[in-house]
Amino acid sequence: MKPFLPLSPVYKTNDLVLIDDDELDHYHNNNLLHDTSTRRTAASSFNLTASDRGYREDYRRHRSTRYTRKHSVHSDEFPTEELGAIRPGGVVDLFARDHIGLLLNWCIIGFFNGATQAIVYPLFLSYLNYEGYQSTAAIALLNMAWYFKFLFGFFSDCLPINRYRRKPYMYIGWAMLMVFMTVMSIMGTADPYMVNGIVVNPDADTQGPRFIIPLAIASFARLMVTVACEGMMIEYAHREGELIRGRTQCMTFIFRFIGETSGTMAVALGCNGPEYGGGFAHSIPLRSIFALLAMFAFAGIYITRYCVYEEQIPTSTQPVRNHLERVWSIVQQPTTWQLMIFGFLLKGVTGYEIIEFNKIYTEWLDASSLALNLTDTGIASGVLFVAILISRYWLNSNWRWMVVCSLILGLMVMIPVDMITVFDVWRHQAVYLIKGQIIGILDAFFQILRLMIIIEVTDPGYEATTYGLISTVYNLATPVVSMSKNVIATTFKHGDLKEDTMEVRWHVAYEFFAKYALRLVIVLLILPLVPRQKSHAKERRQAKSLNLTLPVLLCIFFACLFVTAITSSMLSLFPSTACLRFAGGKGCS
Repeated sequence: MKPFLPLSPVYKTNDLVLIDDDELDHYHNNNLLHDTSTRRTAASSFNLTASDRGYREDYRRHRSTRYTRKHSVHSDEFPTEELGAIRPGGVVDLFARDHIGLLLNWCIIGFFNGATQAIVYPLFLSYLNYEGYQSTAAIALLNMAWYFKFLFGFFSDCLPINRYRRKPYMYIGWAMLMVFMTVMSIMGTADPYMVNGIVVNPDADTQGPRFIIPLAIASFARLMVTVACEGMMIEYAHREGELIRGRTQCMTFIFRFIGETSGTMAVALGCNGPEYGGGFAHSIPLRSIFALLAMFAFAGIYITRYCVYEEQIPTSTQPVRNHLERVWSIVQQPTTWQLMIFGFLLKGVTGYEIIEFNKIYTEWLDASSLALNLTDTGIASGVLFVAILISRYWLNSNWRWMVVCSLILGLMVMIPVDMITVFDVWRHQAVYLIKGQIIGILDAFFQILRLMIIIEVTDPGYEATTYGLISTVYNLATPVVSMSKNVIATTFKHGDLKEDTMEVRWHVAYEFFAKYALRLVIVLLILPLVPRQKSHAKERRQAKSLNLTLPVLLCIFFACLFVTAITSSMLSLFPSTACLRFAGGKGCS
C-alpha cells in the first residue's frame, strides 16, 4: 500500500487516501473507486476532477514520497534551510568561489565609505582651511548621490544590460571610481593652508573644487555599485528558509563594516600630520590616498569578473510603463509605506543631535579629529559584533522587543554620561567617546532590523528598487533634521560654552532632555509599524490596502522632501545663499 494525496484543487481534506496499483488501474478503466471498506469508499465522496492521465501522473510522482499529517522542519523533503523560502534555488554558499565576490564587493564598498567620511574633516577644514559654509557645501555634495538611490535601484532591476541586472552596473561603478581616483592621484596636489602653525598657502581654499567635483561624481559611481550589490544580496536572502533568513544580510553587514573600519583607520592614522591639524610628525600624501582607492576599485572589477556569478534573465526588458505600474503597486502595500514612515522617523530621532554637540567636543572635551575618527572606527567594529549576535542568536527574536530594549539601554547610557559632562562632574573625552560608541552600537540594531524587514516585504524582481525607495526616504530625514535644527536655533539664545556658566550648562541640559523625550516618544509611537517577526511581516504584506489616499499623500510628501533636499544642497554651494538656514547656514545678516 502506498500513501497518496491527490493534488486536485477541490480537495479540502487533510486525511490520507490509501490506494494500491490494482485499484488505480480499476479507477482508470471505470472512473470510479469501488471498495467496500469505509476508508476507500470515503474517497469516492470527493469530487475527483483530475483527468485520468493527470491522476496517474500525480500518483506516480508521489508514490515514493513519504507523507506526514504535519511537515516537520527536520523532514528530508522540507529541510530547515529551505522551508519558507521566498525564492527557489536553495541556500547560497556565500563563501563559494562563484558567490564570495559579493562579500568582497561589500568589503570594498565599506572601505570607500569609511575613507570618504574620514577624509572630509582633515581635508576640507584643516588642509584647505574651508569656512563653515564651504565645508557644509562639500558634505552636501558628497551626500547628494544617496537621494537618488531609488532611481539607480530602478535602473538595476528594470534596465538590464545584455540580460544581466547586477554585474554590468558593478563594472560601470568600479570603472568610474578607478578612473576618478587615478586622475586625482596623478594631478598636481595643492599645498596645505598651514603647517606647524605657519601659513604656507593662504589661497588653499580656492583649490577645493579640484577635490569636491571628482569626489561628488565618484559618490554616484559608488552608489551604482552599492545598489547592484544590495539587489543581489536580497536575491540570495530570499533563497533562505524562514528560520535562517537574515544570515545573508548579517554576513554582508559584517564584511561591509570590516571594510569601513579599515578605511576609517587608514585615513585617520594616515592623515594626522601637521598639514591636517594632527599630532603626528608625518602623514600619507593625498596622492597616495587616492592611488590606494584606485587600486581597491580595480580589485572590485577583478572580483566582479571572476568571483561573482549571475544568471541571465530569460526575457528582454519590458516597457518602462509596466515596471512603473508594478512599483506603484508595491508602494500601495501597507508594509511598504509603513516601513517608509518607520525608517524616516527613526532616522530623524537617532540622527538628531543638540545644536552645541560639536562645541562640546571642541570646547569642553578638547577632542581631536583623530579621536573622532577612532570613535567612528569603534562604532563600525561594534556593528560587526551586533551583526554576529543577530545572525547566531536573534534571527527569530521579536523585532519589537529588540527595538524597545535598544531604546531603553541607549537612554540608560546617554543620560548619566551627558549629565556628568554638562555639569562638569567628570569631563573626559574617552568616557564621552565610549558613550558615543555604545550608542552607535545600539542604534545598529535599528539599522539591521530595518534591513531584515525590507527583505521580507520586497517583491522578487524589484529588489534594488524596493530597497532603494525605502532607503531614499530614510536618507531624506538627514536634511530635514538639519534644517529643523537651524530653525530651532533662531528661537533660543545660546550662551558661549567657553564661559561655562551654570546658565549655559542648564541650557545644554534642557536640550539634552528634549532630545531624550523626542527619542523615547517617537520610537514608541512608531513601534506598531514594526512587524513582530517574519510571519507577521508576511501577513501584513498579503493584506490589501483599503485606502489609497495615504500612499498618495506620502508619495507627494516625500517627493517634496526630495526637492527640498536637492535645493538645499545646491544653495549651499554659493556664498550668497549658503548663509541661509534652509541651506544649513547660521542665517544671513
